[in-house]
Amino acid sequence: MDGRTLRKSGRTVQLGTRVTERFAVDLRADAAASNLLIVEILEEAVAARRRLLALAKPGETLDQIVERLASR
Repeated sequence: MDGRTLRKSGRTVQLGTRVTERFAVDLRADAAASNLLIVEILEEAVAARRRLLALAKPGETLDQIVERLASR
């Protein structure tokens, strides 16, 4: 991928991090299964997290929010 493609997508900042092997395998598998880029999976995850937190009651964790919503 060249610089023109990166600028076209608006993704110009490089982000590097260390993750577990399991996370890397799962992330790549999810991206491949969805025919998405790894960055698109990460963008979706951040957006989903923000949507969940918007539904949170004070002090509620993400797991608690999901459990509450699933039990409806």
